[in-house]
Amino acid sequence: MNLIFVGSSSFAIPALEELLALRRHKIPFVISQPEKPKGRNLKLEPTELATAAMHNNLEVYCPEDINCPESINRIAETEPDLIVTASYGGFLGRTIRNLAKFKAINLHPSLLPAYRGASPIQTALLSGDNVTGNTIFRLNAKMDAGHILMQESLDIMENESYSSLHDRLANQAAQMLINLLPVIGEISS
Repeated sequence: MNLIFVGSSSFAIPALEELLALRRHKIPFVISQPEKPKGRNLKLEPTELATAAMHNNLEVYCPEDINCPESINRIAETEPDLIVTASYGGFLGRTIRNLAKFKAINLHPSLLPAYRGASPIQTALLSGDNVTGNTIFRLNAKMDAGHILMQESLDIMENESYSSLHDRLANQAAQMLINLLPVIGEISS
């Protein structure tokens, strides 16, 4: 399958690495956010996902506006079967969401519709939840509100830290993606 992988934070890294380990999917390039100033000296640094992609010898494309004509054309030229997003931090417009044969999906670390938005892991912990999980859904115009394709719960351990839960959720999402890909054509509409 020809995939465009879109993301920024470390949450997306296990999914990308699982895809690469399978060696059955082509990823022409990874899309991430542009470099941002970090640290005491405000040195420009790539996102965590961009760094991981470069370490895996993947081309990384970091447009200022993912919905601009140049980005749309660049993605369209690859004739993707699927666009996979995970923790990207940007809105994909209708044109991009519809470029791929099987459209675009997102990996989100909550049991949607609970905890939409950018901080679902923190919200689950602050709310004292005992269970959270991941949702893979089809992207649409509303944030974290598309048709749910797959959902799995995950118990939150007593006194669990954000880092621990984040990593467990990222690994769960990666495995869910690997399980979903073989049947994505059957459930696509």
